[in-house]
Amino acid sequence: MEADLSSQNVEVRKRLKKFSRRIGLSFAFGYLGFAGIGLGVISGSTPLSVRGVLILIGGSISFLSAFVATNLARDITSEERLFLRTYRVMSAITKFLMDTTHESQRDLAVKRLRTLTEKVEDQWTLDFELAQNSLPEVSEFKSNLRNNLLYTLENGTVEKLQYARQALNRVARFLLNPTPTREELAEINRFLVTLDRKPEKASRLPNFIRVSWQKTLGIPTFRRVVILTLTLLSGPILYAWAVSVGNAGSYALPAGVAASVGLTGIYVQFLKKS
Repeated sequence: MEADLSSQNVEVRKRLKKFSRRIGLSFAFGYLGFAGIGLGVISGSTPLSVRGVLILIGGSISFLSAFVATNLARDITSEERLFLRTYRVMSAITKFLMDTTHESQRDLAVKRLRTLTEKVEDQWTLDFELAQNSLPEVSEFKSNLRNNLLYTLENGTVEKLQYARQALNRVARFLLNPTPTREELAEINRFLVTLDRKPEKASRLPNFIRVSWQKTLGIPTFRRVVILTLTLLSGPILYAWAVSVGNAGSYALPAGVAASVGLTGIYVQFLKKS
């Protein structure tokens, strides 16, 4: 695999790991902030001044955490994230081409490319007619990615996989280009259409749950589902704890709602930015 792409992959991965550590710390502080708000709301026996201080401090921490999380998402661009996914597909298919008995590497490449394709379809949206007419290369690229490149990885011969790898190389370099042009994307499309295309099939009814999730939260992954579940459950957990230590349900309910809505809202905004 080309040395320059390999070095770029290492550099971007380092920044992504640094970003992940920072965003994890930001969410931890955000949770502490909402916990402070919750304590301020449910501590009925505590003096009003102390409760006010807890709510003020907790609210400030939560706001700062949300602000930091939103801005941290800019530390690594969406194109760089897509590049990392593209490079991982190239890595798997290269290992398969080096030893074609390792079908697991081909399966891994297909799985990774399918995720990459869904990510591109989710992020590179053209939601109005003017954009679709002005940037036909984007729509064509998304179609070619799924119907040509992915289909070739799934069903193509070794010779076709060599061409598919060349296509991935071009896509990776395009994603790293700080000033990409329509002409470059059109050139990639012309290469992709030389690959075998998936036969047309009768359309099926869309999966509304999957489509709605992707429009709001992106590609559904195990990690995202777990984190989203924890943010939603934070409210009921806080409510149950508050009631168990003797607080009235009328005090505990607003804190629980604030925790669930606030943490979930922060995470959703982060996913939209990432």
